[in-house]
Amino acid sequence: MTPTLEQLFPQHRPEGDAVATALDSHAVVQALSLAVAHHPVALLRMMYPATDATTHRSRDELTEVLHRHGLHQVAGLIEEEAPYLLFSSAEHAHLTLVEIRRYSAAIAVHLYYRGLAGAPAEARLRADATAPADGHFRPFDGFARAM
Repeated sequence: MTPTLEQLFPQHRPEGDAVATALDSHAVVQALSLAVAHHPVALLRMMYPATDATTHRSRDELTEVLHRHGLHQVAGLIEEEAPYLLFSSAEHAHLTLVEIRRYSAAIAVHLYYRGLAGAPAEARLRADATAPADGHFRPFDGFARAM
């Protein structure tokens, strides 16, 4: 079933002479998440701080850990400060989210998954993600893309 405009953008209610509605990035990515809710697509909105020695060091630690997990492409996208990461693998998205929170408190991240945002999205992602028994993923195979 294709979501309607009202479902995707409930705040869009043109009345009278109004023909447009202002949207913020949260509304846009929430709509994208809802539009692809039947697919296991996770979207991480990344917000990087102004870089100083401390934040740069924590980002370096994060990317090193992601490389150890075999998530080389994700590490590279974070090094490039990609504003959005789109995953088609719940496992890779969940691992990336966990490691960002563990190693880089300076990077703020918002999760959108299966039409949900925030804590409900995280709970659903955690439920859908199954890590390998050894806790490590095979080398990353291209499921993350910068938007």
